[in-house]
Amino acid sequence: MKRTSLLHLSLFSLAMTYPAMALGHSQSSASTAPVSASTQASASTESTAEDYLGLKLSVGQKFGNIFSKTVSYQGGGIDEDAGHVGGSELYQVVDASPEHPIFLGSYRYDGRGGNSVKSEIRNTGQTVCSVKSGKCTQYLDDSGSIFDAFLWGKPTGKIAPGMTWKVEMAVPWELGPPGIETVTVIRVDPINHEVMLKREGSGEGFFAGDNKQITVKKGGKEYSVGVTPGTTHWVGYTVFREGLTVSDELLETRTLTVSSKDFGTSTINERQFTLLNQTPPDLL
Repeated sequence: MKRTSLLHLSLFSLAMTYPAMALGHSQSSASTAPVSASTQASASTESTAEDYLGLKLSVGQKFGNIFSKTVSYQGGGIDEDAGHVGGSELYQVVDASPEHPIFLGSYRYDGRGGNSVKSEIRNTGQTVCSVKSGKCTQYLDDSGSIFDAFLWGKPTGKIAPGMTWKVEMAVPWELGPPGIETVTVIRVDPINHEVMLKREGSGEGFFAGDNKQITVKKGGKEYSVGVTPGTTHWVGYTVFREGLTVSDELLETRTLTVSSKDFGTSTINERQFTLLNQTPPDLL
């Protein structure tokens, strides 16, 4: 099991992985009074990508999330198999800078224990640094607690439903190979600075941290087989509110050609999905 940060949770590095969500300031900034249609229309024409995706944190703010990930294999004559991991994370804002915020995070993987870490996030979510060691790494997880420009690009200016932009995934990442992704704006809530985005893409090759060999079962017998990945397709919907992830879902599918001397050669289907949702921090 790998962890590149708390904020950006990496789940299975045995076979899976997954991250977290937010609440805190975004919850307190919600409008509770009725808003007229004319006010909403005016706000919609004035709201920009920064309003929806830029961080607006406060020191001491807490937010939490629950997460889950599943990977499964079937077809090609093998015995269908699946694995699952899930847990929760709690964050407290130590430095509220939108350019390089620092978070104290504690996480728990159900049935696997937990830990805590203080992390600084840089480069619009693309770099995570350990405050303790000073070591920084590129963040390549498939999801996270805050907006990540590697996964979503860097939109600017006004945002409206139906808008699209392309994102080049230049290197392998947790749930995909290098590829091209299209981001589509599904809906906006300009009063509460909330936006729903859809991401969909495809690519060729191995994922970051992909196993070149896996174990499959056929007729109850285990075989160690080499893996050659086919084309990967991913799609999902995510809601952001002032740069924090409110909810996230991502589904990945691909074929794998598996082979060994004892097993022979076969093509099987892989499916992985990641789910993340905000939860009140006092529950964690």
